[in-house]
Amino acid sequence: MSAASKVVIPPNLEAQIDPFLKAMPIENRNVPRIAQLVSLLNSGNSKIRENAATLLAALCFEAPNRDHLRDEGYIGPILSILKDADPAVSRHGTFAAMSLANLDKNKDYIRDNNLLSLYFDALGKPPSPAPPQFIQNLMHGVLLLATNQQNREIIGSNTAYIKSLSSVLLNMSEWDPAIGDKVVNTLVSVSVSKVGRETAMREGGAIAALVAALHKRQDDHDLATKILPALFNLSIIEPNREAIRAAGGLTELSRRVSLPQPQHDNLITLCLRTFTNLSVDKATCAYVATNNLFGEFIKILWSKNDAMINHALSAIQNLLDDDECLESFNRSHAIPPLVRVVGVYSTMPIPQQQAGTPASPIPAILAKAVLLLSELFGLQDAQHEFLELDNNPIGVLLSAYSCPVLDVHKNCTRALANLSQFHDNIRGRLGVSGVIPPIIQQLQQKDREAVRQALRALTNLSLNANNAIIIYKANILDTIIAMCNISDQELRVLATKILVNMTMHEPLRAPLSDKGGMQIALQLMASADDPEVQLQGAKLVTNFALYGKNRKAMTERGFGKVLQEYEQSAVKRASSSPAAALLQTQIETALGNLSFPYEEKYEDKPIELAAAQPSLDQLELEEAMQRELDRRAEEEAAAEEEERLRALMEVEKEKERRRVEEEKAQVEEAKRKLEERRRDDERRKQAEAALRKKREEEEAKRKADEEAQRKALEERKKKEEAEARRRVELERKRVEEERKRKEEEARKAREEKERREREEAARREAERREKEERERKALEERERLQREEEDRKMQEIKEEQKKREQEEKLRKMREDAARRAREAEAQRAKEEADRKAREENERRERERRETEQRAKEERDRRDREEKEREVQRAREEAERKASEERERKEREEAARLEKERLARVAREERERTDREEAARKAREEEEVALRRKEEELALRQQEITRKEAMLKKMKEDEDAARQAAAAEIAAAAAAISAAASGHSGSSVPSPGRARATATSFVNTYQRDKEPITTGADVKARSMTWKAATSPATSPRETEQEKAAKLAKRARISQELISVERGYVRNLSIIIKLFLNPLQSAVNSRKPILPADRIKKIFGIVEVIYNYNSLLLEGLDSRIRRWQENQAAPLLVGDIFIKMCDYMQCYSTYINNYDDATNLLRESKRSNEKFAQFIAKAETDPECRMQELESFLIHPVQQLPRYILLLSDMLRSTPQDHPDLVPLTQAVERMRKLTEFVNEQKRQAEDTAKMAAIQRRIVGKNNNVLAAGRKFIKEGPCQYNSTTMKEKDREQFKDIMYVFLFNDMLVFTTSRTKGSVIGSKTSTEYKWREHLPLSNKTFINAASGGDRAFMVQDTQLGKLYTLTFPSPADRQQWLQKLTMALAALSAKGV
Repeated sequence: MSAASKVVIPPNLEAQIDPFLKAMPIENRNVPRIAQLVSLLNSGNSKIRENAATLLAALCFEAPNRDHLRDEGYIGPILSILKDADPAVSRHGTFAAMSLANLDKNKDYIRDNNLLSLYFDALGKPPSPAPPQFIQNLMHGVLLLATNQQNREIIGSNTAYIKSLSSVLLNMSEWDPAIGDKVVNTLVSVSVSKVGRETAMREGGAIAALVAALHKRQDDHDLATKILPALFNLSIIEPNREAIRAAGGLTELSRRVSLPQPQHDNLITLCLRTFTNLSVDKATCAYVATNNLFGEFIKILWSKNDAMINHALSAIQNLLDDDECLESFNRSHAIPPLVRVVGVYSTMPIPQQQAGTPASPIPAILAKAVLLLSELFGLQDAQHEFLELDNNPIGVLLSAYSCPVLDVHKNCTRALANLSQFHDNIRGRLGVSGVIPPIIQQLQQKDREAVRQALRALTNLSLNANNAIIIYKANILDTIIAMCNISDQELRVLATKILVNMTMHEPLRAPLSDKGGMQIALQLMASADDPEVQLQGAKLVTNFALYGKNRKAMTERGFGKVLQEYEQSAVKRASSSPAAALLQTQIETALGNLSFPYEEKYEDKPIELAAAQPSLDQLELEEAMQRELDRRAEEEAAAEEEERLRALMEVEKEKERRRVEEEKAQVEEAKRKLEERRRDDERRKQAEAALRKKREEEEAKRKADEEAQRKALEERKKKEEAEARRRVELERKRVEEERKRKEEEARKAREEKERREREEAARREAERREKEERERKALEERERLQREEEDRKMQEIKEEQKKREQEEKLRKMREDAARRAREAEAQRAKEEADRKAREENERRERERRETEQRAKEERDRRDREEKEREVQRAREEAERKASEERERKEREEAARLEKERLARVAREERERTDREEAARKAREEEEVALRRKEEELALRQQEITRKEAMLKKMKEDEDAARQAAAAEIAAAAAAISAAASGHSGSSVPSPGRARATATSFVNTYQRDKEPITTGADVKARSMTWKAATSPATSPRETEQEKAAKLAKRARISQELISVERGYVRNLSIIIKLFLNPLQSAVNSRKPILPADRIKKIFGIVEVIYNYNSLLLEGLDSRIRRWQENQAAPLLVGDIFIKMCDYMQCYSTYINNYDDATNLLRESKRSNEKFAQFIAKAETDPECRMQELESFLIHPVQQLPRYILLLSDMLRSTPQDHPDLVPLTQAVERMRKLTEFVNEQKRQAEDTAKMAAIQRRIVGKNNNVLAAGRKFIKEGPCQYNSTTMKEKDREQFKDIMYVFLFNDMLVFTTSRTKGSVIGSKTSTEYKWREHLPLSNKTFINAASGGDRAFMVQDTQLGKLYTLTFPSPADRQQWLQKLTMALAALSAKGV
């Protein structure tokens, strides 16, 4: 026999195969039967193919045959059955394919001989209609093949194979677990292959198929547990992530993330792992933000599952790279759970990691939670939500530093840096909470990121004055200064910013300077290759120079020259580098600070007054005498001015008298109204008394009604209690009868059960005996058949003794088959007996269950009846209790109404009493006010009388002073004559007195050479001259008046320093609470406002703050030293003279103020984040409930405020005070500075107006911008000219628009732009012609009546007739044009 004989054919199959093969037309019957069956697979008869396939599939199920078929090469032909077009044939091929794949060697064989395609071709194109179990068997075989690593790689790398598998899932209308689970298991197993994960799974549609399986089996959590790890592996590849999203994977993941905890924790964890990979893409972020999935993630953060929390934090961390997700996460109130995670895990001990065990998740969870907090702290409302928590949130955040992991420390420091970047009150709260020491510890780390975050945090925190002092006391300045010299540019800039911020606080400028701060500033300025570092150095110099001693030291060390050199370098680079332009501006500010004088006061020396005038020689005395005549003329002018002032005083006196009379009339009117109000109060009291009486009557009636209702309720309650007792007695009797009936029924049921058990036992005994008899007969029959079979076999053995040895082996195999058949028959007999026994047992069990069921039903019926009775009793009891409850509530409601009524009556009584008391107090206050007004009128009358007396005395004093001056002049003239002639005598004054007198003349003359601008100046100067020339025994001012002026001057000085201190504080609030946080946020991931808008809104407020800090320092030092030694005079005029040059920068700020406030309002409307920041900053206590706009207007108002205060101080300065002349000059220079600023403002507005007009005019020769040209007026106008064509006159007569400038007229035609409905429209003007204005331009009357006039240019020969809409318009245009021509004529144009 050939080798094919190794294939084992069981007897039962042999009995089928042999007759089948004999009946078939087989050409070669010498081959083994397995080969004959295989050959029949090529038959054209489908029935023959089907039978052959059936027999071959049966042979494949024999375990030994799987090896034999492989060794003899029959696996390929057998698997080709799958390709048969007849579904009945190919169905049997699936059985063979499934059986053959259940052996490891066969798996390798199928792969090595490229037989895998047969499986997948059949899956991809199954016969139609597909036979039962076709796909199921085939998938089982594929699943077995996929358990081999190499097969998985091949399947996973073949897109066609994947498509075949995917099509099974996608074409499944209803889920078949027998097929679907196998397909899923196969796809999951091949998804781990590299090629499959990268391309084939996606291109073959496996991702869509797996997601579809999740959708179809939403409640099958076991299936999801298989699919999700595959999706996690696939989501590592970016194109796969897109495929998962396109297939709806995010929806399925979201659905399972929201499953209840903790029973689905494992499934949720798998979803979170996949989400972590998917969340790195923008599309996932958009999906999460749109569907608000953060709420589900936050629920997970409240759980106690470490793995879930860890993966949830990872997914959120990836999602927060998107700004929209960050906003959505914040809106989900994520701060409390994150703080809870930090608080819980920071207190957990971290277990020691053992070899082969995973690391503890605690550090990772802490690091991620704190990192998410730091991301949220970039949003203002998140900061507020964090700080408003009740469980000491800052302490919780600080507790994370206890974790000995560097990443946790870095993220904590990063969170504190973000938390402190906006609001100063938050910085102060952080400093008080003790965040600075752990941040300082991070500076000692070797990790660059840890150091960077620490520097960021200290940079922000040092903006707060208290924090800056804490940092200074922490003895880390050496470390920060050392970092200013490192090569890392970012760290270097951060370190310098800390120093700059600390020097912004006045108490630290001197200590930091002593620590070498000025040397550091020079080193930073020397960094020519880094403008940012140079800029910080310039800021450092600027801040240091605000302190006087520092200014002196820096001046002595030549800082000014060094800064000028750096400024020249910055100027060269400014055009090409914005950073260089900023550096140039900052250096200019620093130079300005350095140029502010350093006074001796800083060394505690008194201020030295001006030195005495040098002595005069004889010639100067003679010249002074000659100038006396000129002085007298000036004195007469002063007298005239005094007369005019006296007249004005009389007018004021008359006005004051009239005002007093009017106020008396007002007082009388107020008395009359007060009397009327008293009468109204009496009438109101009478009406209220009547109302109270009526209410008392109604109250008595209501109480009587309530008493009657109470009695009726008590009667009804007694009846209900009697009825309830009767019902209880009836129920007790019924329950007793029911108990007796139940006992009788139970006894009968027990007797019936015992009878049935006896009958059942007898029946079972009879059945047992009958069964034993049947088994004995069956055994005898089997033994007989066995003997007959053995006889037959022996006969066959004798006949076959001459056959070959191979037949012997076949005989033995047949004997084994017969033996197995006998055993199978015996087994079948035994199974039949067992089946009958089981049926009998089942019958008995059914009868028993039926009996029990009937008994149970009876018990249930009785229980139901009992429950119904109990429910009825409970319902009645509930009704009784409800009735009692209603009565109780009615009583409570009545009591409540009574209480409310009494409270209302009491409240009304209190209100009435309060009204009466308020009216009484108002009357008393009015009476007091009237009395006070009468007293004020009397005092004012006395003041008028006192002023009249004072004017009279002043005139008398002036007459006496003139007489004394004349006598003094005569004496001086005599002295001069004597000195000139060389005579000496007793009548000649001493040389010292003559020289002093002459000196006073010269001083007076020098003052009188200055132009006299106002009557007050004339009066002040004449009085000064008189004081200088008057003898000591006759002073111009009395000592009392001088003391009064000095006292008032002291009060004004206090007001001046208070105003300046408040002004500087307001500027610092703008910088500290608004400007600095906005600038800090510019470099963040999502700035609050762009840098250019910040610059436009706040302008040069920092420069103004810098210069006014200098002014405040000078004033404060002067006033404090004067308070210590009030014998010395208080001088402030020279300080303001010095500051006038610095204050010209106000022009830039004021010119930009309108645009800044408009931009501020527009930004608040359009930028919600900016509006929230401003609103929050304005709630800071330092703002004192003021808005940002109220702070920004302070610089606009400050210059006029200086003029008012200095003018008041000047009026209160005695005539012999050393500060009189400097203060006068300061007032004058302040006025000129204000005029300069106002002029610059007007010029800026004119320039803006001209630019706006330039943009509106189009066409040729449309340039209206020129030096010195100013806009005057514009408006509609009809006009004709000698140069206009006839067709143009008719065309333009109704649509002309004229612009008047100071040197020309421009004629245009107007048209409207933007014709689309709903769009904005604007008007533009097309240039037609213009008329230059000169002294050759004239205005003449026109024939158009009172609405027209003519303009003629004789030089150009042009004549224009202008007609306006109304006579008023004509008059306005005529006036403006005439003024423009007059101005040109005055200039000679």
